[in-house]
This record gives sequence, C-alpha cells and structure tokens, in this order.
Amino acid sequence: MPRLLPATTCLILVTAALLSGSIAAAERTGLSGEAIYKTKCLLCHPDSPGMEDGPGYKARPGAVPLWTLYEEKGGWRDSQIGLGRWSDARMDQWLRYPKGMKPGTSMIEVPLDQAERRAVIRYIKQLGRKYGDQET
Repeated sequence: MPRLLPATTCLILVTAALLSGSIAAAERTGLSGEAIYKTKCLLCHPDSPGMEDGPGYKARPGAVPLWTLYEEKGGWRDSQIGLGRWSDARMDQWLRYPKGMKPGTSMIEVPLDQAERRAVIRYIKQLGRKYGDQET
C-alpha cells in the first residue's frame, strides 16, 4: 500500500512547485525589469542622470535615483535612508513592505509579485552598472 504524505508536506510541495513555475514562466516570457520599472517606478524615480527635468521625476522631488544604490565595482551601497547596506534580499523586502521597514517613508507600496520584484532588482543593478558613477 502506498504511503501518503502529511497534508502540510503536500501543501508545501505544491506551493513551491507553483511559485517556481510562475517565476520561471514569467522569466521565459520576457518579463522585463525595464518595462516594469517604467510603468511602476519611473513616476517617482528617474532611470537616467539629468531626468530631473522630466515630468515624471517632478512628481516626487527628492526621490532617490535608484542607480545610486548599486555600483559595478562595489555592488550594493549603503542605504541613504538609514537601512544599512542594500542587498537583493533587502531590496526585495523594501519593494514589498517599505512602510514596514521605515515607518513614515514616502515610498508607496507598489503591487509587484516575486518575479516582478526580481526583474526590477536586476534592472536597478543594470542602471547602477551603467550610471553608478554619475550624479543626478
């Protein structure tokens, strides 16, 4: 007679399979960090130096240019808002729950699923490699 797995184990295995499948499917279909960034982040955070004159950036004066958070040689930099050194995991947490990490922040909670957050984080790192040594 076959041995049955406990319900909790089955639930964990099914959830893991679904999550990994949806992330892989999103990445296979070309989920672009740039496209997500331009539709969900660009209103407040510029994606290139000198963009402060654009209409989107004026919507939120003082927003951190995200390419300043990552550099080619040193990787993630220290947070300008007192949250320590950024990392992929810390950025993921910030994108999920900014007010939970820093109550009173003006950063809004943007609905992004795990695959979208990963794509945006890759794009922020790409911006850092491209513009990391430039000011706004």
